[in-house]
Amino acid sequence: MAFSLSPSAKPNALAIDSPTALLRAKGGRRQRVEALARALAEEFRDPGSVRFYAHLLWGALRLEDYGLRQGALEVLAWAIGRVREAVATAEFSRRKVLRPGALLASLLKAEGLLDQIRQAPQWRVA
Repeated sequence: MAFSLSPSAKPNALAIDSPTALLRAKGGRRQRVEALARALAEEFRDPGSVRFYAHLLWGALRLEDYGLRQGALEVLAWAIGRVREAVATAEFSRRKVLRPGALLASLLKAEGLLDQIRQAPQWRVA
């Protein structure tokens, strides 16, 4: 239903619609993760949280790569989608999602993914 959204509310071109694409493409991961983190920060109008979004992406990749949690990227993509829905819905209802990053963290925490990302060993996945 993107045709009914204002231009600023349209999903970003760097959306995580296929999270396994990050896994399959071993080369250039660093650039993809950085670009995605910047795009999420821009989309959610949260420029100070680029490192937070990158941390989540790297954490989910680490969990998947080392077999610590299968489907981590799918959970992350689901949570990002929910935040996008909340932001888009808020624009129409004149309410505002003040902290999209906090909403994302809350959704990930409810799924147990945020704690797993924080507790995972800091092994290299780039």
